Amino acid sequence: MNELLRQDQCVLALQAFTTIRLEYQAELFLYAAMVKALSRNGMAEDIGRLIVDLEEAGDI
Repeated sequence: MNELLRQDQCVLALQAFTTIRLEYQAELFLYAAMVKALSRNGMAEDIGRLIVDLEEAGDI
């Protein structure tokens, strides 16, 4: 996932992140990396969804 983010492949990274989040408990640093990459690519709506996911999971 980190390599996908480095290459600004945000759509693929989001798919990988979703799988990671569902199968394992994603660490907050992964959320931060996702937000940073999504922000760089103007994907504010996806950032909002990540925040909602965090809130629903009770992680923040």
